[in-house]
Amino acid sequence: MTYASLVDCLYPGTVTIADNSAGSPHTVPLVATGTFIVLNHGSLGFDTVAVGSKSAPLSIKITAFGTQPLLIGTITPTGPFSQTNNCPPQLAVGTSCPLRVTFSPTAAGPVTGDFQIANSDNSGPNFVRLTGTGQYARKLSCRRRKFAALQLRTRG
Repeated sequence: MTYASLVDCLYPGTVTIADNSAGSPHTVPLVATGTFIVLNHGSLGFDTVAVGSKSAPLSIKITAFGTQPLLIGTITPTGPFSQTNNCPPQLAVGTSCPLRVTFSPTAAGPVTGDFQIANSDNSGPNFVRLTGTGQYARKLSCRRRKFAALQLRTRG
């Protein structure tokens, strides 16, 4: 059995069955119904960020495809990552909404995390992988320096 879609496995397609019966192969038309989520990134990588500060936001776009609106549930980040969005609870087919993700490291070194988007897409929750590196701010040191004594001459 093979599946050939005409539009990214989202709408019309066919199933072809090859066997030893008359008229083989047999083709059956299919039409997919339901909701599909598309994310424009599967992962985000942040530049190095000073421990205790917050990165500039990076964006991910959620787009709803299919024949029914996408229901968006909780969006849960892990680790020192956070997100904000103005996504409605129900995203109309063919529309998008952005998620803005920031990184706020609490320790130096590489960090990985992800966030899960609970939604009505039948493929289950969707995950976006997150990476970043925390770095302690460099401290300037002030060392004492000794200078040789100077003699001052006065005119008299």
